[in-house]
Amino acid sequence: MDLISNFSIDKKRYSLSITGNLANSTDEVLLEKEDNIISKTNWQLSGFTILRLLDKNTQKNLQDSVISFLTEKINTIFKEISLKDNELKNYHKLVNNNQHYELLRALEGGNGEYSKIRFKDINFDKKILEDAVSDELKIKVSTKNRYSDEIDPDTFSFRVVRPNQYDFNPPHKDIYLNRLKNGVNIYMPIIGSNEFSSLPIFPGSHLYNEKDISRTENGCIINKKKFRVPSIINTKFGFDLIRPNPSKDEILLFSPYLIHGGGSNDNKDITRVSLELRFWRA
Repeated sequence: MDLISNFSIDKKRYSLSITGNLANSTDEVLLEKEDNIISKTNWQLSGFTILRLLDKNTQKNLQDSVISFLTEKINTIFKEISLKDNELKNYHKLVNNNQHYELLRALEGGNGEYSKIRFKDINFDKKILEDAVSDELKIKVSTKNRYSDEIDPDTFSFRVVRPNQYDFNPPHKDIYLNRLKNGVNIYMPIIGSNEFSSLPIFPGSHLYNEKDISRTENGCIINKKKFRVPSIINTKFGFDLIRPNPSKDEILLFSPYLIHGGGSNDNKDITRVSLELRFWRA
């Protein structure tokens, strides 16, 4: 079935042509049935917050380590490329489309959308993040998913979004994939994340009844690329997303029950790299 998802991000209109089947709607608010670990926060109604979760030096060290790791991997995998750390923003100029997907597949858990890095490979103690998120949520959380053994707790995801490329998921909720229920997500800027490229979210949509949301089944196809997640087509409450746009020393913390995604990189000449990680009740 050919479908169109029309939505806005910060009042700018976007449209995605989608191939997929519409999912059957259910009369339920999923978060009311599952583990709402943001319930003790002062942002539980919006479903997201931006905050300085780590001290500035710790966050910079983590960001720099990711940049160095990726730069080294690119130079190792592609002998014809000689990239410096400060050139990763020009990734789209130096790495062609085939090389881009080869890089993602070559790294831990690569699937063509994003890939993973092991904490030990960048010499970073994940407990620093677990403790910081636990303090914000006022409950103890961990990168280990107590509900599923499908996610490696010793890795985090990174996403590379080139300008004017379909390197992003359509608007979706993570929790339509069972292994991603019951948690909370972070989005950390690495490079190129700004008001034109950062992750969009739909405030308050984590509390919507599923009968008020029109979406595809999992595995929709956009621009000949199959996504594991479904695509939201529309909601009873409109379809207006925003880019919260955390600064370099901030982190976006949000519920996976929120509609988010559709985050094209609208920068003309800068690649976006971001870190993504999930936490569950310990």
